[in-house]
Amino acid sequence: MQDQVKCYNWLSRQFHWLMVPLILCLFVLGLFMTELPVSELKLTLYAWHKWIGITVLALVVFRLAWRFVSFPPKSEGPQVPAFIHLLAKVGHIGLYLLLIVIPLIGWLRSSTAGFEIVLFEVLPLPNLMSKDEAFSDVLALLHKLGAFALLFLLIGHIGAVVLHHKVWQDRILQKMAPSFVHMGLLAGALLAGIGLIVYSTVINPPQAAPELAEIQQQDKPGVFQTTKSAHTQWVVDQKTSKLEFTATQKSSPTTGVFKSLLLNRLKFDPDAPAKAKVEVIVDVASLSLGTQMIEQTLLSSSWFDVQAHQTAKFYAEAFESLGANKYRLNGTLTIKAISKPLTVDLLIIKSNDEKIKKETIKATGKAIMSRTAYGIGQGEWASTQVLDDEVTLTIDIHAIKQ
Repeated sequence: MQDQVKCYNWLSRQFHWLMVPLILCLFVLGLFMTELPVSELKLTLYAWHKWIGITVLALVVFRLAWRFVSFPPKSEGPQVPAFIHLLAKVGHIGLYLLLIVIPLIGWLRSSTAGFEIVLFEVLPLPNLMSKDEAFSDVLALLHKLGAFALLFLLIGHIGAVVLHHKVWQDRILQKMAPSFVHMGLLAGALLAGIGLIVYSTVINPPQAAPELAEIQQQDKPGVFQTTKSAHTQWVVDQKTSKLEFTATQKSSPTTGVFKSLLLNRLKFDPDAPAKAKVEVIVDVASLSLGTQMIEQTLLSSSWFDVQAHQTAKFYAEAFESLGANKYRLNGTLTIKAISKPLTVDLLIIKSNDEKIKKETIKATGKAIMSRTAYGIGQGEWASTQVLDDEVTLTIDIHAIKQ
């Protein structure tokens, strides 16, 4: 059957020449986007890098499946040395493996860094692993090393094509020759890459926050020297308490956390919720997102401006009982000296812990806030085209009465 095949079939050529410009785009984006300061452009390029990587992964899987049921063309020209055949097989296996492994590592890296992938802002992909900052850094290194290994094999692949065409003259290039459409896609990818670099480095270079370098030189300042307030006997268990925030960029949700909270005031009786009062203070500098560059940007003046406003505050009184230990708090959230109404629905359980012989309280719930209402994200970030305005807050507070 193979002797009757004169060239690679139509579908094989489509797979090959569709992947060439996509892989070229991945290299251009991968080398370029990592050097940019945090900006809308950087987030957009990262999104496209992930989307194209997943697309290449899917194409490779389909191409391998097709390869098992299709036949390559018969070899022509002089006999190629046996060791060249062996090198060709090893090279092809290496290419296929890397084109599968590298996107999977990138997917794992995105998952462990806490960035869910929503393919082309339409199809949510599952996280392959839970968030793990340390392992995410290891995966980032493996992803980069894999990309350089792929580049080495691709250069060898191109060199082999030249040898086949010039030395052995076996018409291998003609058998996989691209069409005008394929050449147009390749030229378009090259022009797009050149245009992106020129636009973002010469015409409209993104600007980092002016005080970012200063923030990078210092540790995040701590606000709370104690977790106990002078106004209440309640102490927040910092190990089990957290305030998470989930923002959405290019349809991909990303979750960070404020690790340090202070229950400054608390008056709560389940039998008299109308007389309840609560004041929670958040150490803004305790923000953690798993990516140092983004954390530093969020602390800058365009975002939380931590140097001028180290804390945020939520105050509410007269809780509304919703039944089954659920309450609605119509309170006020203050960030960067801007106060806005905020409604929080909480499940509040107050009990006596027999093990420690102390009264405890656990409050969990969610709220939705507008980041732009507090001036969180200014300049280009005031736009909601890349980063949504709505931010979901997830509250989980455990406190012990002393």
